[in-house]
Amino acid sequence: LGKGLSGGYATISAVATSDAFCRRLTDAGIQAMYHTYGAHPAACAASAKVLEIMQREKLLSRVDDMSGLFEEKMRRLEAHPHVAEVRGKGFLYALEIVKNTETLERYPAADSITLAVAKACLNRDCFVYFGGTGAVRDIILLAPHFTTTAAEIDVILGTLWDALNDVCGP
Repeated sequence: LGKGLSGGYATISAVATSDAFCRRLTDAGIQAMYHTYGAHPAACAASAKVLEIMQREKLLSRVDDMSGLFEEKMRRLEAHPHVAEVRGKGFLYALEIVKNTETLERYPAADSITLAVAKACLNRDCFVYFGGTGAVRDIILLAPHFTTTAAEIDVILGTLWDALNDVCGP
């Protein structure tokens, strides 16, 4: 929850879970652990302000309103010959890159294909996350800011399409 709490302004983190899970930990004799910078006043103040702004400006409602459009436009990326799947919710989506969508053949790990796509996006002034592990290692993540407009979504996804073409071929 750290990025959402601080808006990137302060180093803070949090974990949310259910009461049932916490009871299982307690029943197993596991104690909560705190760290040196736990409840750091400046980080907590920044987080409180971020949460206040998010509520005041109704940013989560805005994401709810825009998420259908974002999903619709993300799904268009499935037409790219090197995109195996698009998955996600709200303003957090991932796409899986493969060498061949018919056979789901993957690129060799040594090709670092997602790093190359991320660099191609960055060269166009667009930041995307790259990642994945194990068998599903070639993943690009998109998490636009909560105030992203429809026009900006078009730019982001157009940039990603062009970067995929440059790195993987059309």
